[in-house]
Amino acid sequence: MGRDLCSWRACAEVTPTLLTFWKFMEICGDFLREKNKDLKAQAPSEKVASLEEELAKVKGELVESQQINVRLTTERRKLMEDFLRLRKKHEEVSIQRDKLQEESLGFDLQITQLSEYRDAALAEASRTKEKAKRLAGEVKRMEDAASQHPKELWAAVENFKQSAAFENTISLAVENFKKSPEFIDALGANAAYGAYSFVRKFKEK
Repeated sequence: MGRDLCSWRACAEVTPTLLTFWKFMEICGDFLREKNKDLKAQAPSEKVASLEEELAKVKGELVESQQINVRLTTERRKLMEDFLRLRKKHEEVSIQRDKLQEESLGFDLQITQLSEYRDAALAEASRTKEKAKRLAGEVKRMEDAASQHPKELWAAVENFKQSAAFENTISLAVENFKKSPEFIDALGANAAYGAYSFVRKFKEK
């Protein structure tokens, strides 16, 4: 080994690069030897105290980590409860929304039906108005005819009153007219009353 080292030194003296590398190795060796002396000189009690200090530090960090873990677990549990509560609330809102949509559809159907009923009522009212107008025109025409030819009209009335069928025909017509609500609704109350009054005048003559 010594001979090899001498040979290495001899080579290093010849080659500058190897010489530099040899110097570096000598410096590292000196450093390691000094470090080894320091470690040997250090008392065992100091090593134990240093290790205990490191251990206490690690234990403290571990306890702190456990506390953080417990706090995070609690917060996670709370967040999960909030999430479940919000999901339940969302489901309830969805059910209420569906019910409101069904009620809205029902209201739309009712509005459509009411619109149809309104249109039918307006059409019936228009037809009734036209019938009442025609009846009023007929009554006016009869009144005009009576005013223009009173003698002929009253003579015809008197002849009819003296006929055998007068009582049955007029009485039955008047009673049927009075007992017919559909006819009164169709012609209108005012027109029906006017027609009834006109017929009653003929009956009283």
